[in-house]
Amino acid sequence: MSHAKEWNIDIKKIGIMGSSAGGHLAATLSTHHTIQNRPAFQILLYPVISMDTTITHLGSYHQLLGAHPSKALVNLYSNELQVNTQTPPTFITLCHDDKTVSPENSIRYYQALLQNNISAEMHIYPKGGHGFAFNENFKYINPLLTSLKYWLSNTLKNL
Repeated sequence: MSHAKEWNIDIKKIGIMGSSAGGHLAATLSTHHTIQNRPAFQILLYPVISMDTTITHLGSYHQLLGAHPSKALVNLYSNELQVNTQTPPTFITLCHDDKTVSPENSIRYYQALLQNNISAEMHIYPKGGHGFAFNENFKYINPLLTSLKYWLSNTLKNL
């Protein structure tokens, strides 16, 4: 922030991007912090969102919450329950065949965003599994990048 002016960076247009467990971190920052500290937008790739044991990534759950978390702690870090009218615009992408992080994580988050009138876009590709952003053979990379570029351009214009 101290060099923002010097580097010609508009601090009101800084967003966050995260994938998998990093997607949980990005969504947590976007839903838990004050308006002054929230990112302007979020880009989530196959994110862990919920701590609901029926859909969460259990490794993330145990690493974040420990062996026997309280219901209050589970709810606090179930980011689909923390979305509010101040949550930033969101781009979500995932694959239907993800066996590591249930697509239900993204679906619930997307629904919570819509219920709070947050600008959101979600792309679900049929194949690609988990971690496709690092797979140079991901079949849908061009449509994904085109959609993301368009979304980001429009989102930044509206900030």
